[in-house]
Amino acid sequence: MGGEWKVLKVVSATTRDKNFFPTSDSLSYQIENKQLTMGRNELCDGYLWLQGALGGTSISGDYFSLGLGGSSPLGYFNLSQAR
Repeated sequence: MGGEWKVLKVVSATTRDKNFFPTSDSLSYQIENKQLTMGRNELCDGYLWLQGALGGTSISGDYFSLGLGGSSPLGYFNLSQAR
């Protein structure tokens, strides 16, 4: 959890499952080695992260939880830039 984390404000989100990712929670993100990690980081041992490589106008990657017991895969995501 080291590094420089910044506040993330979700303006809009579209998902098939409204419980998939907590977009209404306080979220943060970091970019390190051309990889974006964003998620809910305020609940100790209850982190929910989206993580994927940067490039182009969209990002695809993994959705997983992280805690004392390690990480657990929860699904995948695709983010697109809207104009």
